[in-house]
Amino acid sequence: MNSRWAQLLVVNLLALLVIAQPVTSEEASQELFEDHLVLSLFLGTGIPVGDFSSSDKGNHESGGADVGLEVEWYFAKQVSVGLALWGGIYDDKDWGEDLQTNITTGGGFIKYTLPMQAKWFPYGKFGLGWTELEFEDPAVTLKTDGGAAIMLGVGILWRVSDLISVNGQTTYNYSFVEDARVKALENTVIGYDLQYIAIDVGISFYIAL
Repeated sequence: MNSRWAQLLVVNLLALLVIAQPVTSEEASQELFEDHLVLSLFLGTGIPVGDFSSSDKGNHESGGADVGLEVEWYFAKQVSVGLALWGGIYDDKDWGEDLQTNITTGGGFIKYTLPMQAKWFPYGKFGLGWTELEFEDPAVTLKTDGGAAIMLGVGILWRVSDLISVNGQTTYNYSFVEDARVKALENTVIGYDLQYIAIDVGISFYIAL
């Protein structure tokens, strides 16, 4: 059964490549985006930096899981606004999976997509949101208050067809949670701001409005 599903997936991907419509001009490329609603799914990994990685503060190791869901609307040929929900799981450098930090960030963003005479489109993103954390070990899960978050990102997308693109992006994420309280521990704060670089790949689905 697994091999049949794999074969079906390969056939469908090849079909998408065959029906993909080439873009022959900058004007035509812009028409692929304006007045479209886009749903995107992302999966990748994260690299803690700053206090989030520091051994005397966050002490988190690289290679955390990073996953995201985004919905955006291209109100112009090159510019879109959207909402995003992102999550991450990071292990402690010393305790590994026995001490994990779970990240949940929700917010909005604006994205600028460069017009190109091809099917490859670079883009830049800026987002604002809200982050909350959970510290989890085998015995207990401790939730925290949240803090404001900012995101800066760059990426590139490949329009496989009018309906689908494959994306790759890198984002820098900073959440102001140093003074956020751990809810179950009186007078205890997180003690560091959250900083990490996420590297993700994804797929987007385009709906003309």
